[in-house]
Formats: sequence, C-alpha cells, structure tokens
Amino acid sequence: FRAPTPPPAGVSRREQDRFFRRSFRHHSRTFSLATRLLPRPVQLPVAVLYHYCRTVDTLADERSAEIGADAALAEVDALEAGLDGALAGRPPGGEHALLWRRFADVHARYGLDPHPLRQLLDGARWDLRGRTVQTRADLLAYADLVAGSVGAAMLPFLVRDGADRARLDAPARALGNAMQITNVLRDVGEDWRDLGRCYLPADDLGARGLDLG
Repeated sequence: FRAPTPPPAGVSRREQDRFFRRSFRHHSRTFSLATRLLPRPVQLPVAVLYHYCRTVDTLADERSAEIGADAALAEVDALEAGLDGALAGRPPGGEHALLWRRFADVHARYGLDPHPLRQLLDGARWDLRGRTVQTRADLLAYADLVAGSVGAAMLPFLVRDGADRARLDAPARALGNAMQITNVLRDVGEDWRDLGRCYLPADDLGARGLDLG
C-alpha cells in the first residue's frame, strides 16, 4: 500500500489526526500496535513523535538515494532548524509545517527532551557522511543515536516526574539499542545491497577473514 500523503493546508484537525495515525500504522505496524496499550491521550502524540523519527530516517536512506548525501545533509540541517523552532513554540512553515505545528503542541503539553531528538539527527549525519562502524563501541554509539534516543524520547509519554525520567533514561536507551542491534543483524544483506552500508564492526569481520572493501 502507498504511504499516506500529508493533508493539504486548511483541512480539519480530525483529518490531520487521521493522517498521523494512518502514517504510523503504515510505516510501523508493530510499534503502532504496541502504542494501543498506552493510555489513549498519549497515543496520538506518540504518532506525531514517530512521524518526526520517520522523517529523519527517510533523509538518511531514501532521500539520500534521490538527491545525494550532501543535499540530504543540508536537509538534515534544515530539519534541525525546524525542530528548534517547534520546541521554542515558533513552528516554521514549509514542507513540514504540519509536523512542526503538532510537535510544538506535543512539546507544550509533555515537555519533550530536546537531546534525544537532536541525537536522531546526528545518527542521520553519521550515515550521510559515510562514517563506518569499526568497533563494537562504534556500533553501540550508532545504535544509541538512532534507537536509544527514541527510547529516551518516549519517556515523557510514559512518566511525568522528572526524577523518574532521569532514572529510566538508561534502561529506555538499552532497550532501543538492543532493538537496533537486532535490526542490524536482520538487515545485513539489505543494508549492503540497497544502501552500501554495513553496521557489523569491521574489526569483528576482519578477525574472521572478511573484508567488505
């Protein structure tokens, strides 16, 4: 099925909500299904967060294949500027205007942590700059940027107390990292064939006589 397209400007908030929910289900059936176990008031805000994450991921993968890494890096910078505006309560217009308006609303209500949201952008930059995974420490660092960050970003929807968020940051990241490493192992062939990327540590491959160069 084709991914839902953002609704045109001026549509009702209900139609906007429908877009975020449909996009969430289309791109992540398991995550969106799991979100139904959360209290109903946070389900749509989580879908908005997911749309942000998906937008960043698309820049690192599909978009870079379309326009090249340098142009995609420029779009990552523009996305970071949009994020800063939304978090400051001044959502910009343009291509992602709907996302930024909703993101500003979600931040005003839940107090999102900017750090993991920016880490996700740094994860995209890692890919777009062609940085390799040389060691297991590199793999864990990459996983924390692109997945541990998502675990941390979810905490405002799960706990409201700041002390609880700080206490749960490490285990939330550990869960995200474990899921990312699982994805790396699952997608070795696809990542290499479609993107020319390998996230298995080069040191481990070399120790086994493998060289992807």
